[in-house]
This record gives sequence, C-alpha cells and structure tokens, in this order.
Amino acid sequence: MYKKTILILLFFSFLVTPISSFAILEREPPSEIDIRIPSVKPPQTIQEAEGWGVAFLNLLPGHMEKAWYEIVDLWTNLYHKAKSLWERHIKSRLISLWNSIWRRSQREIEEKKDILVEEIEKEKEAAKEAVKEEAKRASKSLWQRILESLNLR
Repeated sequence: MYKKTILILLFFSFLVTPISSFAILEREPPSEIDIRIPSVKPPQTIQEAEGWGVAFLNLLPGHMEKAWYEIVDLWTNLYHKAKSLWERHIKSRLISLWNSIWRRSQREIEEKKDILVEEIEKEKEAAKEAVKEEAKRASKSLWQRILESLNLR
C-alpha cells in the first residue's frame, strides 16, 4: 500500500515540475504591483502605527485579488498542460501496457485452469474418502467405541 502511494507521489511530482515550468513560461508577465510606503522611518506613535496598519489593510484586498487570479490562471494552465500530456502521451501507453498484462494473465489462467480442475477433483475424492471413514466410525455402536478406546478388542 505504501509502495503504491510513494510511487504515485513520485510520478506526479516528476510530472508536475516540468509542466508547471511550461505553464509559468507561457503566461503573461504579472502586472506591476504598486505599493507606496509613505516613509521608511518606523512609526513614532500609536496613531502613526495605526495609520500604517489601516493603509496596509486597505491595499491588501486589491493585491490579494490580483494574486488570487494569477494563481488560478497558473493552476488552470497547469491543469490543461497535464491533461493534454496525459491524453497525448501517457494514456495510450498505459492502456497498451494494461492490455498486454491482461492478455498474459488470461493465457496463464487458461494454462493453469486444467491443473486447478484436476487438483479440485483430487480434493473432492479425498473429502469423500474422509466422509466415508467418518461414517464408518459413526456407525459403530457405543460399546464398540468403548472397547476400541480401551484396546480390549
């Protein structure tokens, strides 16, 4: 279970890295973010700090919205690249690999089928013999069983 999970994670990490670089290269350059800080000096009073905080919070929603749309655009582009890569190259190879494995396993099953049927017949015969032995043992009278257990007969 863990091996499959690790292999899947490795596969997608190797898949996502080149696709994400292509997605980044193909999108438009980001617009310039204009953050104007009134001064470089730290605030001297609480009112100045409050003013900086309010100014920063007023700028934050617009910049977060721009960043959000850029990220959504990047991930959408990444999704489309991965999907096209899957459709063009990987899907057909995996399907052909699966079909070859399926054909081989069907051949193996057909070859082993006769052997399995023979083994099942042998087990049936052994079970019938065991039932006959048990029936013989059960048909003995109680007195015969006691004598057998005491080895008097």
